[in-house]
Amino acid sequence: MTPEKASALMQDAIKLQQQGQHQQALDIYEEMRRHYPKHPDLLHNLALAYAFVGQPAVAERLFLRVLELAPKLTQARSNLVKLWTKMDRLQTLREIAHDEYWVLALDEASGAALGAYFFAREDYSDAIPALLKSIDIAPKRADLQHMLGRALYRSNYAEDAESHFRSALMLEPQDPRIMIELAQCLFSIYLRFKNKKCLIERRELVEKAILLAPDDVHIRHELGLIYEEDGDFEKAKDFFREVLSSAPDFLPSLTHLASVSRADAPEALLAELEGALEKESSFSYQERCRAYQALGKCYDVKRNYDKAFECFQSGNEIAAEIFSFNQSDHENYIQNLMDTYSSDAIEQFWPKATAPDKPIFIVGMPRSGTTLLEYMLSGHPEIEGAGEVPFFIGRERLGKSFHTTDGKPGFDWTEKSLSEASSDLRNRFDAILDEVDASVAHVVDKMPFNFTQLGAMAHVYPGAKIIHCKRNKLDVCLSCFSESFSDGHTWSLRLKDIAFYYAQYEKLMEHWKQVFGCQIYDLEYGNLVENPEATLQDIARFLDIDWSDELLSYAAKKRSIRTPSNWQVRQPIYKTSQERWRHYEQHLGPLLNES
Repeated sequence: MTPEKASALMQDAIKLQQQGQHQQALDIYEEMRRHYPKHPDLLHNLALAYAFVGQPAVAERLFLRVLELAPKLTQARSNLVKLWTKMDRLQTLREIAHDEYWVLALDEASGAALGAYFFAREDYSDAIPALLKSIDIAPKRADLQHMLGRALYRSNYAEDAESHFRSALMLEPQDPRIMIELAQCLFSIYLRFKNKKCLIERRELVEKAILLAPDDVHIRHELGLIYEEDGDFEKAKDFFREVLSSAPDFLPSLTHLASVSRADAPEALLAELEGALEKESSFSYQERCRAYQALGKCYDVKRNYDKAFECFQSGNEIAAEIFSFNQSDHENYIQNLMDTYSSDAIEQFWPKATAPDKPIFIVGMPRSGTTLLEYMLSGHPEIEGAGEVPFFIGRERLGKSFHTTDGKPGFDWTEKSLSEASSDLRNRFDAILDEVDASVAHVVDKMPFNFTQLGAMAHVYPGAKIIHCKRNKLDVCLSCFSESFSDGHTWSLRLKDIAFYYAQYEKLMEHWKQVFGCQIYDLEYGNLVENPEATLQDIARFLDIDWSDELLSYAAKKRSIRTPSNWQVRQPIYKTSQERWRHYEQHLGPLLNES
């Protein structure tokens, strides 16, 4: 076959492919292949033809052969990625998702296909590189901007997600779905940086979205969430019921209706929630986990403890299929923190307090009373609550703290380097405190996991007071098992891991008390609920603030809360949560064995 004839046949075959006649094109390519078995373009087109006629395995072999002959043929690399997404080659795709050579070769279509593949699997960290590449090529595709925003938001990168949601909304200004997800993103940013403008814009976006799509269940559900976070549970129930009147199996609204009803949740509602969980659905694993936890809490209130534990376990098992906790890595992290912030290092480098600092830090295990205490303290006229501010943990993750994510020093410590790092952290955190309330003497940050950050925090704010909330170990561990935390808290999915995590927490707190003893006040949760006035008076003395009777009227103070304690903290103080573990004793073997 002469080159001229081959060229003419190639053009004929390409035209047939463009017309959708792939089998006819395939026959021509196969005839040409006998004469030109190593021609990359010919083999590439033949691979495409086999893919279209439903022979992906043959197409895959041909694409790989093309890349052997012409490694820089990026179009073949991109088309192979698209083929692999259709073949569900998960492990292969995971390997290339973070391989710069492969990612750079992606075109708009293959990047979008790869991103959408991982997004559908809820593997957001793998979806992000491909979507970024596609958007770099096609920045005006609203669907890609929207998908990337969702992937970033669900990976806890709310600030990065915001810009992509805004780009998508600029391209599709009347799309209520984008509005509602930007609204959710803004609330997460508010929780982190306390910018009240985020709350205002969030409500405006939800209200505008409802005008555009009055029957959209996601939008009406989001408005219900706003009222739930504000503590207006009756109004929230109205919106959740409204959603369910048109979408009876809408799992998020069933979940939140059960959560805000809890004490008086009707049997019919629990049956509906169980029924929705039994059905095959498109709801994410997070939504299913939250649903099981809400159902378990309702059964707990009804004193059906076996059924409640079964629900808690079912929810955790869903997440445990995706995530695992490495005890060895965590143990090394805790040990490294103690070695890094040794008594000698603290004595040599840490400044002494010369005056009270604005922040009050409440730390401890989650579910140890941190939210209740913060809510009480915020009743004082000179104290405002900031909720859980993930600032110091966030700086650690970004590599911009005193230590790294493995607990080792983040840079060469000298008096000058520590002072510069401390000044930067202080300026940034002061801005957050001022957003909360610039006029008060103290702002409370109740991020419980800051118990890992006390070394850095004590350098940045040597005059800050730290309150360590303590509660019965078994009650805390059971309560953690019965909650749906974010993806990062994989230790909370299995009882044996919770017991291990708790032991490491105790070990670290003992270290902090040795090096920062006078700054730390140990608060027993039982004392707070049994005798709140005397306990709060003692705390006031520790904080060096004047007593105010308003500390006991905290329930009158209204603000948004998005923690698992939202419902409990708005109720009158109750003591039934103490010794709660005894109702579940027969299920708590891994915890009891470690106690």
